[in-house]
Amino acid sequence: MGVLSVFLLSLILMEWPAVVAWAVVAVAPPRSAWRLAAFPVLWLASEHARSNVYRGFPWNLTAQALYRHPVWLQSAALWGAYGVGFLVVTVSTLLAAGILRRSRRAFLAAAALVLAA
Repeated sequence: MGVLSVFLLSLILMEWPAVVAWAVVAVAPPRSAWRLAAFPVLWLASEHARSNVYRGFPWNLTAQALYRHPVWLQSAALWGAYGVGFLVVTVSTLLAAGILRRSRRAFLAAAALVLAA
């Protein structure tokens, strides 16, 4: 029974990243800046919805991955775990944009965001 419960829980929780992926593809055309800008917003919205739809199920938020990095978690006092998660996803998106487009501006924006946080 335990294995079945874990399997069903994984099926329920895998729907949120799938919805984000579908929404990002539906929002903007391929290789557009809008797609890169929409991803962090939609990811944050999915984390917030996942935490509230199941009446308090905020497990495995993006900000929880930084529990060993107190410098990043200091900024959680300003905007909470969702804001820290948004910063992490935004920096990751900027790094991905820098790699895909071979743009130094994206790398510099990611570095500035990390230093500002």
